[in-house]
Amino acid sequence: MKHAKKQTKNAGKPSKGAPRKAPKLAVVKDAPAAPSAKPRDPRLPAAGTTLVRPYKGKDYRVTVLDDGFRYDGREFRSLSKLASEITGQASINGFLWWKLTGGPADAPKPKTPKSKGKYPTPTETAPAADAGPDAPSV
Repeated sequence: MKHAKKQTKNAGKPSKGAPRKAPKLAVVKDAPAAPSAKPRDPRLPAAGTTLVRPYKGKDYRVTVLDDGFRYDGREFRSLSKLASEITGQASINGFLWWKLTGGPADAPKPKTPKSKGKYPTPTETAPAADAGPDAPSV
């Protein structure tokens, strides 16, 4: 109960150190400058450009805006959200889906041979020279 009396007694009064601290609390640092606009991604075409992407037998047309994209009367802030809306996939890279990755769009990827199993297939060995025609092979 000691503390309760002390709190009631000092309620509404400044603490002993308040006069010293007040000037420090009143000092306001310079407010940060307004956030600058995010630089435009260099992979994006100019505003007003129409992107066309065939998907499942249908051509999807999207207009590039200064700060987003317009598709089917709706505006989207990112190509990923737009590609997700079209494909139904929860997570998708919009730049890859719209083929705006900066590389040649139609360049085929080199194919690497795929092995059918976990380990390489063993090579066949020839029967030993001293084995006769009736000898079992290894």
